[in-house]
Amino acid sequence: MPVDLKYDLGELEKYFDQHEEPPVIAFYGGEPLVNYNKMIEIMNAFPASTFMLQTNGTLLNRLSQEYIRKFNSVLISVDGRPDLTNLNRGGRVYQRAITGARHLRDSGFTGDLIARMTASSIIDIEQDVKYLLQTDEIDFDHIHWQLDVLWDIYYEENKKSIQTWLLERYNPGISNLAEFWVQNMESDHTILGIVPFLGITYTLLTGENITQPRCGAGHDFFSITTDGRITICPILPSVSFAVVGDIQSDSPTTITEKI
Repeated sequence: MPVDLKYDLGELEKYFDQHEEPPVIAFYGGEPLVNYNKMIEIMNAFPASTFMLQTNGTLLNRLSQEYIRKFNSVLISVDGRPDLTNLNRGGRVYQRAITGARHLRDSGFTGDLIARMTASSIIDIEQDVKYLLQTDEIDFDHIHWQLDVLWDIYYEENKKSIQTWLLERYNPGISNLAEFWVQNMESDHTILGIVPFLGITYTLLTGENITQPRCGAGHDFFSITTDGRITICPILPSVSFAVVGDIQSDSPTTITEKI
């Protein structure tokens, strides 16, 4: 994926103008703040209804107070305890990410601050989620995670080890974490912001009929890559079935009709 845009902002404006409402714009990577100047140019050019950012947090000091206050939510990639995050992402990444999160709050960011974890086979899901909920280094509003599992030929090759991890470590950890979540509601009358639990519980309580992904991928939200392609999800830029068009020849209407 090219670092620089392979289309001009006029083409992006033409695409956005075909939609009735101002867009929700989420900056996703790689690391969006590597190309900080282009990100700011986009924020200046488009009156989005909402701006969102997913970042590893190490370059957040590049953002001035003016732009920080434009964000509705910021997701910072930390995986739990400092040692685990640094093992996965590089030396002192955890400390730099927390420093970046503090910069946001000190600059007047009042939006949703989310710790976005990657749950790999070396994570202790109970311990690492609790760490992020209870650390006094920064107050995250929500904790979210995605499994670091490749669901294709690599899954078949590693099926036995993945299943062992799920059954012996991940599932018991989730059960303990759910019990802790409920106990906290009973004792403190507060609901901890564990995103996967919130969505599931809402469905159980309301009986809503879920027919599409909660994240909005492929129906409410699409990813525009730096080369102009449109995909159903930002984590699938190299998967052919995920590509549904491009900004030069498609519109928000034709994209949704293809799904």
